[in-house]
Amino acid sequence: MQMASVKEACRAMQLMVEVTYLRAPQAASGPGDAGLPPELPLWEWYGECGEDSPRDYLAAWKGPRYDGLEASLQMVENHLQEHGPYDGICGFSQGAAVATAVLARGTCQDLSLPRFALLFSGIALPSHKCIPVCKLAMPCLQVYDPREDYAFECHLLHSGFEQNTVIQHPEGHLIPSDSRVCGEIATFVLSLYAAES
Repeated sequence: MQMASVKEACRAMQLMVEVTYLRAPQAASGPGDAGLPPELPLWEWYGECGEDSPRDYLAAWKGPRYDGLEASLQMVENHLQEHGPYDGICGFSQGAAVATAVLARGTCQDLSLPRFALLFSGIALPSHKCIPVCKLAMPCLQVYDPREDYAFECHLLHSGFEQNTVIQHPEGHLIPSDSRVCGEIATFVLSLYAAES
């Protein structure tokens, strides 16, 4: 699991973390990263689904089609309402975009929202798909590698939050495993609880 190093860093600080994982609801629309085993099932939150798409998911997430996006947003919103409340919401890549969109939509509705966001290598949805009418008030931690191909997307995504903290790492488009970086992430989470005491 990609979050294992982050959870370990939290436990080292006596911070008990329970993580609920949601799997993206649709099979990825094309071949995955060359470094992944070909038999590994891949999932996506949105893309160009169907045999009529000539592009794989590495290109299809950029639009102009966002097949499955509304169903994905509804799935996460339903989960939050049925199983919450949660302290935080976390997302990686497309998952960070979906988490941010859910938070933005939730501010316009009567949804029970998490108190903070952890976004890893997040990409941004076009504003007409996300409905961010105002900056989100909850604290947000954005974690990414400034050299990854879509680092500018990370900037777009975290600009939608009033309270931003950014941690950079050198590990590429993934959730970092470096113990120093994971310690910084755990310190951010711990500071949120310390502020309440």
